[in-house]
Amino acid sequence: MGAEADASWIIDKGGYEVAYIGVSARVRDYARLGSLLANDGTLDGRPIIAVGWVREATTPSAKQFEPGHTRSFFGYGYQTWILPGHERQFVLRGLRGQAVFVDPPKISRWSGGPIIPSLVRSSSSFLRRTLSVR
Repeated sequence: MGAEADASWIIDKGGYEVAYIGVSARVRDYARLGSLLANDGTLDGRPIIAVGWVREATTPSAKQFEPGHTRSFFGYGYQTWILPGHERQFVLRGLRGQAVFVDPPKISRWSGGPIIPSLVRSSSSFLRRTLSVR
């Protein structure tokens, strides 16, 4: 992927990576990841992640995972939160309000830190307002 720096990952008491949380990386590397996912696993013309896996990870696998059916505004993929609408759009969400918004035709946008700490609490209203502008 051409990461700028090594990322770190939280390790549990047994010495295993905590799979659902705890990856720390530089902002530019998160943007690279968003771009990689937006381009179906291809970066600079090179396939890095299988297209099928990227599509599965960013698409609800069943009706109960579609936006509005998860007791949330978002739908759910493989640790990706799916936005409602006709276009494939999704978010990688961090515990502290960080987010990588991926809109494949427009690639990805980063928002993090204290800029939007309320995203975790009020993401539904924030994203409804954002999406209605389109």
